[in-house]
Amino acid sequence: MQINEVGSHDYAVRAKLNAQSGDVTLAMSLDFNTPREKIVKEVAGKRYMGALLTSDAIKTSRLLLRKLRADGAKTLNVTGNSISTLVIHNLTQEKANEQVYAVLSPVHKLYPIRKIFSGGSSGVDLAAAVCGMVLGIETVVTTPTDLKQVTIDQIQYGAGQLKKHLRTTEAA
Repeated sequence: MQINEVGSHDYAVRAKLNAQSGDVTLAMSLDFNTPREKIVKEVAGKRYMGALLTSDAIKTSRLLLRKLRADGAKTLNVTGNSISTLVIHNLTQEKANEQVYAVLSPVHKLYPIRKIFSGGSSGVDLAAAVCGMVLGIETVVTTPTDLKQVTIDQIQYGAGQLKKHLRTTEAA
């Protein structure tokens, strides 16, 4: 896993960087009306594919596979709601990890994904980073330089601690 630290704290800058880096942007969310989700959709443009996080994983996998093939895509930007939005809908980080994995795993087996880009902060972005590692896909997480992530348990992680946290999550 590579952590790509950028100087800006502006979410739009990181969203644009990830959307431009991935051939396709998959947004797996429960609320597509948050400011962040609106930014992602705008900056990804035609590369965007939205999927309800709680949708049937097989159906979402099929749609993603179709999109990747149609676009000739080899890399994927995965984004979605943060943990603060997911918990409002009674969804845990672990459940987000499981759902993202259930979508990406069959796609990767049929149409290998070369690289995953993600914000990696929490929620779906963090799930994408975990799943990329589990599936053996090169994964790039884009964060502000002095990132301090705060989990649902109010634990803060810097970039080095994030790598350790992800490896622990992957092993669980």
